[in-house]
Amino acid sequence: NTSIGAMSGDAVTTGKQNCFLGAFAGSSTQNVDSAIAIGYNAMGNGNVTSASDGTIAIGDMALANLVSGARNVAIGRSAMLALTTGSNNIAIGYEAMDVADGTESDNIAIGYGAMGAFDENGNGGDDNIAIGRDALKGGAMSDNTRYNVAIGNYALDATGTNHPEFNVAIGHNALSSSTSGENNTAVGYGAGDV
Repeated sequence: NTSIGAMSGDAVTTGKQNCFLGAFAGSSTQNVDSAIAIGYNAMGNGNVTSASDGTIAIGDMALANLVSGARNVAIGRSAMLALTTGSNNIAIGYEAMDVADGTESDNIAIGYGAMGAFDENGNGGDDNIAIGRDALKGGAMSDNTRYNVAIGNYALDATGTNHPEFNVAIGHNALSSSTSGENNTAVGYGAGDV
């Protein structure tokens, strides 16, 4: 293990081949292997288990609360900040997927605030793709929110606590007025933004 920074990796007991750089990076984990945590408190709050071997967290508070989610990659300040057990997610950007705090899995969020404020809230919040500033921005979802593709700044960003499913929004502001629609396709600047 390599640990550089105040209390970085200081709780590791059986974990091996890890890289913790930054104050409190990986500071609560005990037995994760082959993880990379770079930045203040990156992967720092949760006792990350061996179920999360190979996880990558780069940025202040990236994956700060992870416990057992597997194969996640978080790059950016507060990227996947609250995630605890979700797996197979990629979040790149400042506050990308920052509020997802449970089992959200198989999502891709790239861009400032992409899937920001999105929380499955005990429902299914899986298999979504959001690329662009605030793309697929959400809230505490009232039901399953799955299988959406939002590409473009502010695409599908008005969901709030509603639960869109099976939507494709490509373009700046595409479907940005849609709150809970299903099976919609909108392509182009402001498409479906009524």
